[in-house]
Amino acid sequence: MIKLSKRLAAIADMVPQGSRLVDVGCDHAYIDIALLQEGRIPHALAMDVADGPLAIARQNISLVGLDGQCEVRKSNGLSAYRKGEGDVLVIAGMGGILIQSILSDAPEKAESFRELILSPHREPWVLRSYLTANGMGICEERFIEDDGKFYPILRVIPGGESVHPDWDQCILRLLQMSDEELSQAHVRRETVLELLRDCAFRSSAEAVYGPCLIRSNDKILFNFVAQSLKAKLAVYNKLNEASERSTAADRRRVEMLSEIGMMQTLLFMHEFLL
Repeated sequence: MIKLSKRLAAIADMVPQGSRLVDVGCDHAYIDIALLQEGRIPHALAMDVADGPLAIARQNISLVGLDGQCEVRKSNGLSAYRKGEGDVLVIAGMGGILIQSILSDAPEKAESFRELILSPHREPWVLRSYLTANGMGICEERFIEDDGKFYPILRVIPGGESVHPDWDQCILRLLQMSDEELSQAHVRRETVLELLRDCAFRSSAEAVYGPCLIRSNDKILFNFVAQSLKAKLAVYNKLNEASERSTAADRRRVEMLSEIGMMQTLLFMHEFLL
């Protein structure tokens, strides 16, 4: 039996029992092989644009005797996929911009799947914003730490409803906090209220950090936010200490203040409101 990394195991775990799997950017086809060996899926279509990974995928599949259950096909994104060949689409191991491009280049094919499992290594906000804008509901998300790196994994239902944080409930809990509690938390009620009521803040926070992850108060996510905040503050302080000023540096300071404010607000929510 093939042994998956923590990240790949989490992706495989989200694939529903009995699904016909389509794996775009399959690399060495580890997820496909593991699921077939476990009997979780009846068939897989492993696709990649590069000849090298495809050759290794074919070799791996042949070595475990799964040639009849896992087809390997060269494809740039979904270009070589025919609608109806699979139930669940997995795209992992690439940035959010590239995943968004694969989906937007073949929207009818992408929307024909029952579910999509997407794991962007970078720019997850680009992908989440695209999904939300195109009626593809983010119904579940996991945040995995593997070998010191963090990976979001999204389960998406074409035409489904996205799960969102209960912002109104957070506002209610904030209003119920005493002045003493707020003083100990080092926040001003009015400042946090203004942010939580701001639709632009809500949509931006959900795109950057994931609506499901915020709603579930995911511990790994907020550990990541705390680490990111510490690093961001160090960079911001260095910018402030710089003797030379420029328009670009001033603009970056303003952007970083907004990012820092969002992180601080989310960490306050994590501790007191969620």
